[in-house]
Amino acid sequence: WQQQNKIAFIIDAGANAGYTTCYLKAFFPAATVVAIEPDSKNAARIRKNFLQNNFSDLTLIEGGLWPKDGWLELKNDFRDGKDWSFYVVESTVETDLKGYSFDSILKQFDRSTIDLLKIDIEGGEKELFSHPAMMDTVLQKTKFLAIEIHDETGIRDTIYEALKRNGFEWFNQGELTIATNKNMVQ
Repeated sequence: WQQQNKIAFIIDAGANAGYTTCYLKAFFPAATVVAIEPDSKNAARIRKNFLQNNFSDLTLIEGGLWPKDGWLELKNDFRDGKDWSFYVVESTVETDLKGYSFDSILKQFDRSTIDLLKIDIEGGEKELFSHPAMMDTVLQKTKFLAIEIHDETGIRDTIYEALKRNGFEWFNQGELTIATNKNMVQ
């Protein structure tokens, strides 16, 4: 975190009520922060938190992080089904919930790198890391990663292999895996 002044672009995927988003914005006030949240009730809480904290350069994308742009359906039968356990699945028909790829988010914000990527998408990390070429491209553009790996998905080893392959060092702290891209951060 010594590179605090170099943290310019943050993605908070699975922002829930936006508490982490607000914390990151307070800690990195010059950064542009993008919160991605598929649940409309959580998104309303995020908007309220943004307003109460009078933050600028915060953007809410009411949708889901997905390997490609498309349509999604919101599910809430993961774990205990409470408001922190929503996840998305791909839909074969148009819905009111869009999926956004890393590429489209980077293009929308005219960015080529992600300084800090937080992923807590209730098992959706399996869908992301099931596309190794896409995730390799994303990881090669990411300085720091904080990800909650949901072991029910059986994807932990695949994520660790992707991190290793792309020059990351990592450690686990509680439910989070915290990783640093040694190719981008000295």
